[in-house]
This record gives sequence, structure tokens and C-alpha cells, in this order.
Amino acid sequence: MKLTQQLTSWLGLNIIFICGALLTPTSLSAHAGNVDFANLRTSKIATIVMIPLDWSLNPMDENEFKQFGCSFSTPNPISIGNLIKVLENASIRDIDESNYKKLTSSSGIYLSFPDGTETKFLFAPSKNEIQISIISLEKIHESIIVDNEFIQTRKVKRQYVVASNSLIDSLFRWAADEKLVIHGWKSMVESCEKETSKYK
Repeated sequence: MKLTQQLTSWLGLNIIFICGALLTPTSLSAHAGNVDFANLRTSKIATIVMIPLDWSLNPMDENEFKQFGCSFSTPNPISIGNLIKVLENASIRDIDESNYKKLTSSSGIYLSFPDGTETKFLFAPSKNEIQISIISLEKIHESIIVDNEFIQTRKVKRQYVVASNSLIDSLFRWAADEKLVIHGWKSMVESCEKETSKYK
């Protein structure tokens, strides 16, 4: 086995995913698996990290937009249900991995489930549509500490979809409707407040 990917967790701890025969990331078939919205509604916490539209031309990787972007989080089942409705109305459709362009993600939705699994939607806006990489992280199989780092093993599944460009605006509208508190870097928060204020 070898280390293949390092991410920073919400708690600021370094999480390393170990990849081997059992844990090789798999891509879902382009037509075999549509988004399971019913399952998404069972999440216990939904967090959205957004880059304001006036910052969207500055490319960032996932760790950067999580650090500097605006975040909205809720454990409210009604708010989560309304978020899933936004996704249902975003004209999401599957695409083959070969058609997925490796663009820089600029925003994301992070869903945590009661059984310990997680699903995240990483958005990469393009000219006509938003490309989304849906990454499902299954339950942690093992967790040990090595050199003050958590080493966690879990299966990873990926699905590639596209959505309407209006999804970003719809997410800001959702945050305004749910009256969620905006957290993050001051300049980003101010820009996000301008976006959400359009819908209040």
C-alpha cells in the first residue's frame, strides 16, 4: 500500500487516505448511478463552502477554498431537505469520466451521515455548465496515529456529473432563505453577504 492522497479535515487534523487493492477509488458508470437524493436527505450535517462570484476567477484547490471561502453549516433536517431540493432542481446529469475536464474546484457541499460516511460535491464551473465531482467516503475501516497524524483507511467512490450554472446562485439563495450564519475569512464573508443579501 502507498499513500495516495492527503486532505485536511474540518478539525484541522491531517487525514491521509491509504490506497490499495481494497481501497482503490472507483468511478461509477456514466449511466448506472444517478444521484441518490433520498439518501442525501438522511445526512445529519450539511456544510457548504462557497467562493463569491467576484472571487471566482481566482483558481483555488480544495484546501484553499475550504480555508478562505465562506461556509454555511446546518444540522436542521428541514434546511438539509431544502438544500437537496436545490440539487434536484439543478438539472444534474451523469457524464462519463472521460468527458470530465480536470478543472479547479471552487466550491463544495459536504454532507455527513449518521453511519460515519460522507459525501462531498466539488464544483468546477465551466463556460456553460458546472462540472461536479461527487466523492463518497465510506466508513473508516481503521484509524491509527503516526507522527501526530491520523491514518485512516476507507473506500472512495467517485461520480461525475454536470449541473446548471444557476446552481451557485441557488445555493446563495438557499443560505439566505435558511438565515444561516456565514463563517470564514472577513473579506470573503463580506462578499458572500452581498450575494445572500440579494435574496433577503
